[in-house]
Amino acid sequence: MGHANFTDQSIVFIKNIESAFIYPQESDFKNIYHQVKWLPTSLSETNPFYTMTQKPPESIIILRKQITQALMQSIRTVDPQLFKYDQYDFQYAAKNALCFAFRQALIEKYYGLGQHWEKITELYYLGHWVIGYTTDQYIVI
Repeated sequence: MGHANFTDQSIVFIKNIESAFIYPQESDFKNIYHQVKWLPTSLSETNPFYTMTQKPPESIIILRKQITQALMQSIRTVDPQLFKYDQYDFQYAAKNALCFAFRQALIEKYYGLGQHWEKITELYYLGHWVIGYTTDQYIVI
């Protein structure tokens, strides 16, 4: 995964899966662990930032499917061991979170809703798994 080379104070970098999920410590989370809201790891979860009252047009639905297919193709070579610790396997959660983020970024842009998912997808492009957020920070591995 990416490296902790952030000067942006809105990013909290967690060094690995173990520190993020297995043995989380307040200090690893810069003392905000109990404020963290976890980002979705399933495509069927609801968007935590925006409430959608209308179904997107068919053209957007098709684009979302294409985005998911392209992402799944692009991550085939990623080492699944990066997402495992002991008997715990987070590779499917990570893949689903990635796809969810990019699909929501499309919706965010289409409806002009804001920049939450844009920022999250930028962090994915840097090689990080964005796992959560607070009111003013994103949590990444």
